Amino acid sequence: MQNYKPEEFAHEVNHTPLVSVLVQTYQHIKYIKDCLDGILMQKTNFYFEILIGEDESTDGTREVCIEYAQKYPEKIKLFLHNSKSNPSKIGLHPFQINAFYNLFTARGKYIATCEGDDYWTDPLKLQKQVTVLEKNQDLILVTGGYISKSPFGEVEHLYSPINPSTQIQDNSYRFNFSDLVRKWQTKTLTTVFRNKPQIFEKLLQYKSTRDVHLMYHLLMEGDGMYIQEILGVQNKHLGGIFAPKSSTEQLYIQYEVYKELYFANNNEVLRQKFVDTLFKYQILKYEKPEALKEFSPKPIIRDAVKSLRRKNEYVLFLKLLIPRKIKQPFKRTM
Repeated sequence: MQNYKPEEFAHEVNHTPLVSVLVQTYQHIKYIKDCLDGILMQKTNFYFEILIGEDESTDGTREVCIEYAQKYPEKIKLFLHNSKSNPSKIGLHPFQINAFYNLFTARGKYIATCEGDDYWTDPLKLQKQVTVLEKNQDLILVTGGYISKSPFGEVEHLYSPINPSTQIQDNSYRFNFSDLVRKWQTKTLTTVFRNKPQIFEKLLQYKSTRDVHLMYHLLMEGDGMYIQEILGVQNKHLGGIFAPKSSTEQLYIQYEVYKELYFANNNEVLRQKFVDTLFKYQILKYEKPEALKEFSPKPIIRDAVKSLRRKNEYVLFLKLLIPRKIKQPFKRTM
């Protein structure tokens, strides 16, 4: 990323911000104004900068970003990415280049993110989260609830502790990565985290960095805090990176994500999550093989050898490995 630099629109952001708000956007003409207005309405007692990475949209998104950058030059830094400035030798997807460039350019002590098709609803979101982080130096991030909107309606996502013994104070509770993989509670939309360039460098090793990669490495550095309040809205639409996916595709992605994370970090929580996913994949393979036809087959035996450690895991895997058509004759002869 050191040799990469997109076109930077003129700005007057001269102050040192406490928070850098990162916006990645592409083809978000229906949503980008709500996104930027939700950030600009934030009421804080500190300075914050807005870094917008625009990925050469053709639907008018880029023009809207330029309009806002001209209107708020003291707050907005606009980076205009284009295919000519995306060198293939970086080895990243253009959207990843956009996201990583924002991450490594951020000057704030804290980082908040809001994709161009999402928006914040609480004008005190940043103030609340930064106050918590300033008072609790052992925390690495603060997150909260959100509403997901799709063509099928709206769903409110507000969570409670996965562990019944976890204390709730002021509508907030602590959690760690082990809690998170048992029940996913975070969205980058509603998260503020400490600016840790050494963590961002680690993310470059992965083929397809997702939220779970970032959350894993952050939560290895400290606990998270969950605020039981709605802080924003996530729009799910066919053109978004979080467009609705089939359960099979979700399982396929989850397999790759946790395999990559576990093999790279040899963490027991990651191992258990990957083994659980491996078993689910094997069950699907035999119960509904047609569902996996459009996906490349997994080297499941090789992956099992590398990840299984306990006797009960080996026994269960061997049972799953034998197709039911083969098992059936044995049952009839007994």
